[in-house]
Amino acid sequence: LHEAAKKGNVDRAHLLLSCGVDPDESDADTMTPMHLAAQRGHVELIRILANFGASIDQEGGQNRETPLHCAVAEGCTEAVQTIVENGADIHAREAYGDTALHL
Repeated sequence: LHEAAKKGNVDRAHLLLSCGVDPDESDADTMTPMHLAAQRGHVELIRILANFGASIDQEGGQNRETPLHCAVAEGCTEAVQTIVENGADIHAREAYGDTALHL
């Protein structure tokens, strides 16, 4: 699922999620598929993950960033909008106390 999220492979992600793969499973860097989709601006994947119950606010990575932090840091404005529309906490802080607005 992580590879599908990185590559924006909507069909593969949907298949894996339909087969019961955990949408919140973390990789070795504690990043979830939602983080990876957000970093790369894969809006449709963000929607699919959210529809399958993926956490929109899970912290991950070295700085304990949320998917919103990841999307903002990479300048993925459509992803930011989609994440916020799916209920992201815009006041969430990463390891250094920064919200997405600080990035």
